[in-house]
Amino acid sequence: MAYPQLNSEITHGNFSLEKFLRDIFVQITKGVNWIRFNNAEAGSAPSTEATGGDTNVSMRLDAKGTGVIGTNQPLVEEMAQVAVTDTATLTIAQLIQKVIDGTPTAAAAYTLPTAALLVAGIANARAGDSFWFCINNKSAGAFTITVAAGSGGTADGTLTVAQNVIRSFLVTITNVTAASEAYFVYGMGA
Repeated sequence: MAYPQLNSEITHGNFSLEKFLRDIFVQITKGVNWIRFNNAEAGSAPSTEATGGDTNVSMRLDAKGTGVIGTNQPLVEEMAQVAVTDTATLTIAQLIQKVIDGTPTAAAAYTLPTAALLVAGIANARAGDSFWFCINNKSAGAFTITVAAGSGGTADGTLTVAQNVIRSFLVTITNVTAASEAYFVYGMGA
C-alpha cells in the first residue's frame, strides 16, 4: 500500500491534512491563520511556520498550568546587527534584531520606544512577554552609551555601556491595555 507523503497540502480522498490541522490546532470556525508543517529533503531541516491570511502571523507555544516547553537540543535564534551612532530613539524593529552596534562620536543616550509603540510593534503582545537585546559600544573614543526607557517604560539595573563593552538588556512587557501600556527594561551586569 502506498502511503501519501505528509505535508501541509496533502489531500487523500476527502481528507485534507491542512484542513485537519486547522480544525485541530485552531479551534476557530472561521480562522484565517494556521500552522504549516514542511517536510525537507535529506540534509535539510523540516520546519513549522505560522501562515494564513493576515500580513503578520505570530505563533505561540504555551504549556498548561505550570508546565514548561522543553527541547532536546539548544535553541538557535536568528539575529542581525543594527548600526546606531549618536543619541537616538531605538525602534522595536531595531530591538528585535537583538544586536545594536553603537559607534557614538560623543556620550550618547539610546532611548527605547514608548510603551505604546513597543506593545504595538509586537504582534499579539501580552503582559509577561519579554525579549533580550544587547548593545555593543564600538566607539573609537571613551564615549559611554546610556540606555533610557521611553514613556511608559521603567529602567533598572546597569544602564550604561562603556567603550568596548557589550551589555545585555531584558525587556518585559507589564501592561498591554490601550493607553496604559508599560514595560521594564533591565540592564544586566555590573
